[in-house]
Amino acid sequence: MLTGAENGEATPADPYTRSGYLFADCSYKDLLEVPVGLPSNVFAVSLAGNKIKVLKSKSFINITQVTALWLEDNEIVTIERGTLAPLTQLFNMDISHNKIVNFPWEDLVNLTALRTLKMNNNEMVNLPMDCLSKCTAGSWWSCGAGPECQTLPLLKIKLILLSNREVKNP
Repeated sequence: MLTGAENGEATPADPYTRSGYLFADCSYKDLLEVPVGLPSNVFAVSLAGNKIKVLKSKSFINITQVTALWLEDNEIVTIERGTLAPLTQLFNMDISHNKIVNFPWEDLVNLTALRTLKMNNNEMVNLPMDCLSKCTAGSWWSCGAGPECQTLPLLKIKLILLSNREVKNP
């Protein structure tokens, strides 16, 4: 149930329509995991400001049409391989301000719609040379104020925001 409990209290996600698109606002609800039962036709999901530590491989399996996913300001340490792969319509993703050490870069292979990836303020130190090779020329990538960009490959990306970072290109 997503629209409200019988006693009137809000449940983990309160979907509503904005400009004709279904938006699930699950932000700042002290969630420990991605809630199950989100509508399959949801356009955008905000899980910002929760206490999520792990994104499991089946976390988003039923919301594959989502185009915007905001997971900033959680406690995410692990994103299991395959978690993001089904999100082929994903256009905008924010996983900044978490504790991510390893990111499942191979999940980006089918995310050809991805244009904005914000991942600053995490714990990543070195990025693989081909980490963003599947991103298109119009992509925007934010990586700063954390150790994640100490080694950064040259990329064909329109804009890279590297705030407060010393960057080395091997």
